[in-house]
Amino acid sequence: MIARCSLPSMLAMFAAAKLVALLVFASGFLLTRVELTDKSACGDFRVEDARGAAEGDNMLAGCWTSTPLDKVVVLIIDGARFDFAAPASELHLTRDFEADVKEPLELAKLRSIGEILEKDGPVTSELFRFVADPPTTTQQRLKGILTGGLPTFVDVSKSFGGAVLSEDNVIAQCAANGRRVAFAGDDTWLELFRATHFAAGATPFPSFNVKDLDTVDNGVRQHVMARLEVPEKWDLLIGHFLGVDHAGHTFGVDSAAMRRKVSENDADVRAVVAAMSSDAGFDKTMLIVMGDHGMTLHGDHGGGSAEETDSFLFAYPPRAAALRCGGASANETSSTSRTAKPLTGAFERMPQIDFAPTVSLLLGVPIPFGNLGTVRRRFWEIAHAREVLNRGAGDGWLDERYLAATQVTAAQVWRYLTRYAAKAGNPFAALDWSFLEDLYGTASDASIDGTNSDLSDFEKAQLFSRFLFTAANLARAQWVQFGTGKMILGLVLLTLTIGVQGFVLYKHWGSPGVAAEPRRNRTNQIKALVVVVSALVAFAGRTSNSFIEAEGSVMHFLFATFAITRLVEALARAHTNAFAWKVKAKSAIGLLACNAALQHLGATWVKEESLDDDSSSFSWGVSSSREAGFLPPVLLGALAVMPLICARALKLVDGSRGLRAAVAAALAGVGARALSSGAAVKALAVVTGARAVSTFAADVHAYLPVGVYSACFLASFVFAPGVSHRVPASKTETSQIVASARAAAWSVLPVLVMLFGKRGALWGTLALAQASCLASAVGDDGIDENNENGGDDETMESDANNCGAHDVTVYSNPVDDLTLAWGWYLMTSQLFFAGGHRCAFDGLHFACAFTGFTEFNFFIMGALLAMNTWSGNIVACTLLPDAVSQMVPCLEGNQSPRSTRAAFQRALARVALAYSLFTSIGVLVSTAFVARERRHLMVWAIFAPKFAFEACGIVVSEALMVAGVAGACKRLGRC
Repeated sequence: MIARCSLPSMLAMFAAAKLVALLVFASGFLLTRVELTDKSACGDFRVEDARGAAEGDNMLAGCWTSTPLDKVVVLIIDGARFDFAAPASELHLTRDFEADVKEPLELAKLRSIGEILEKDGPVTSELFRFVADPPTTTQQRLKGILTGGLPTFVDVSKSFGGAVLSEDNVIAQCAANGRRVAFAGDDTWLELFRATHFAAGATPFPSFNVKDLDTVDNGVRQHVMARLEVPEKWDLLIGHFLGVDHAGHTFGVDSAAMRRKVSENDADVRAVVAAMSSDAGFDKTMLIVMGDHGMTLHGDHGGGSAEETDSFLFAYPPRAAALRCGGASANETSSTSRTAKPLTGAFERMPQIDFAPTVSLLLGVPIPFGNLGTVRRRFWEIAHAREVLNRGAGDGWLDERYLAATQVTAAQVWRYLTRYAAKAGNPFAALDWSFLEDLYGTASDASIDGTNSDLSDFEKAQLFSRFLFTAANLARAQWVQFGTGKMILGLVLLTLTIGVQGFVLYKHWGSPGVAAEPRRNRTNQIKALVVVVSALVAFAGRTSNSFIEAEGSVMHFLFATFAITRLVEALARAHTNAFAWKVKAKSAIGLLACNAALQHLGATWVKEESLDDDSSSFSWGVSSSREAGFLPPVLLGALAVMPLICARALKLVDGSRGLRAAVAAALAGVGARALSSGAAVKALAVVTGARAVSTFAADVHAYLPVGVYSACFLASFVFAPGVSHRVPASKTETSQIVASARAAAWSVLPVLVMLFGKRGALWGTLALAQASCLASAVGDDGIDENNENGGDDETMESDANNCGAHDVTVYSNPVDDLTLAWGWYLMTSQLFFAGGHRCAFDGLHFACAFTGFTEFNFFIMGALLAMNTWSGNIVACTLLPDAVSQMVPCLEGNQSPRSTRAAFQRALARVALAYSLFTSIGVLVSTAFVARERRHLMVWAIFAPKFAFEACGIVVSEALMVAGVAGACKRLGRC
């Protein structure tokens, strides 16, 4: 049945089968943890009921334990790295810290935190290294922080518009137990919670426009300061700032915008501390300043690197600190030794899941039912700072209270684990479960009065802490229950599909009517061997996590190796075809040059500068703190040469003035937008003093993208060849296909260039030049050595017409088709990394999704982000028919003109099937490796993102290729 199908239908069936296989595998691999909807209640555990309250306690009644606090203020600085708050000056970010940074960096600092730590000492303040579990996206971090549970990888898909949080959490417990919550900031909170959860009011602000640095922060600042004036109206006050996170996404960490936002948040911390210190209403109030995740130096996050997972949490009761200033306790220790330590290892690590149980008990509400965290001892001490200063830390009263806290936390965690095992199946191995059971039993027995009386309260608390730490660590390693059956089924389906596709490729291998010379057979064997060995090396490397982390460099190396093999082949055949080897050699050298430039482009990719950046050293596309690697003249030159390349490429597209006009308008819009944010416009505004110049340039910069999108839409759907006009009859089918392929590529290329920013023109120019060189470097040796014009457009058009006008035998070398497909596959991957991407969520260019838009729209933003991420696939798949056309030379003979069409059909089928096959094998190897390493420590940080990017990439490639091949076959009449 497959043999009778047309090529587009066959490719579409293979694509559908691969999609089904990947979905089946994903349903077993990316399972969400079973969410229990049970809720903790105030009467579940009550330590004081069994033990009795300590005499002389000045504590407030709580559900499970008494509490020293009546209010908590939480300031969240979204995306704040740990080193933003760390006071130590010993750490300098250099090349050793992040490979592409060549100069020491002085990052922005929340200096108020360091000053408080130095001034008030360890009794009343502490800075924690607040460590997140990947994925490090805001919504998943909020879930983990507020439930005390561990999110799963698949939850990242819900980070852009999720459902109401159904699991028990701190906010729901506060609402259920009469604690009034006031909130302002990121509107993600209102996606997780209902408005009724915030009895003291909620003021959300739109969060997805990463280019808006100030709207959310200004609103939070106003709301928090207003609420601090009426402390009697709330019990928990939350302010969620977003400016730092948005500055990172848009400009990067080392930028003037980031320094401004961190400085503003530093002032916010000072203002809140001052307001709380001066009001007796905050005598029993804790201030918590924290981040939800970190970010890379490029300002992105989502993965599992230390830069992304490590944020900070600063705990501080300002009124207790004011009491200390009146007279320090004899039990207080100096903070000098702490702040003098180097940054690494100086501050206690606090997993984010520990926030929920600690803050719940301090607010006097039950710990969320699904919590897996523990109560941090240092945090507990800071919360009791007022009593420590009044009573001293002696007599064991603090140990007794901490024992009560760890006891109820352990009871809650054990209850959750047993309930989970009963409802969803035990996620732990039998030996691990038995070990946990023994740990909890030992700690519980030791805490009973009269049992193990020789143990102190501190030692008893340590037993509970050991159980809690062990349970959390085992849960991280074993929590997700993989659907092994579905994973195996998905791999089997994918393998069978690839096998059938390989068989179909084999059936398309021959070239009827052509007898190959022995010498050519030997040459073909060598060519095929080179492709097979290169493919084995490339695919075998996917079974290493080191390969995944260094994949960009590896793909550039493999592409350079491919170009060198083409150069060696050209030199080896110099004595048989003097002209052909020169063309091939020049093309191979061009491949090497383009590859080197693209590798440098990807390795030095930086965030874009903008008109609102107050850096005095503004440079066109170059970071103010480090050289980006390309001088502005090079970037401007690439922008200027693109219209010339476009005019030459679209020369074959006769009868479509509208198409060329639309593409020209789009390119003009891209250029005008880039220049509107350049140094010349900024300098003109400074010299003339005309603020209108900057305002006008900013407006142009904002609204021109809409014009570019509109022009490209017209080029793609209104003026496309074969839609609004007829291609002249004098053109052969092959030249029509070439014209159609180039028109499709140039209809979308201006958008790709614009989404990449100021470096987009250079990326686009190099990508087009490389694609052209690749086809020429692989093409058959049947080039006429007397043809001095080579492979320019006029010659190609003339040759195409001659093929259709005379009796010729036309064929393409199957091994050359295979080689072209392998080179095209390498080029697709290479272009992905050359655009500054990598297979991790922090490699996504979120800011590009807002090019021309300020309001968030999931479908528009998602489409633009996908176009930017898989731009290499778009360029490769749209230009594939153009490249195949260069694989079909004309040889003298007595065959019908139909042989031209037949040869092109065979070549197109072989290249399309082989290109798809190479992509599929790469996905198969990565998928199998991910399945094998599903229990690896880095599965969610490295392997799962790799699988997600590979799966999405093959879907995009297959869809584009089916569309491109269908268009080519439509012009041929049938294939």
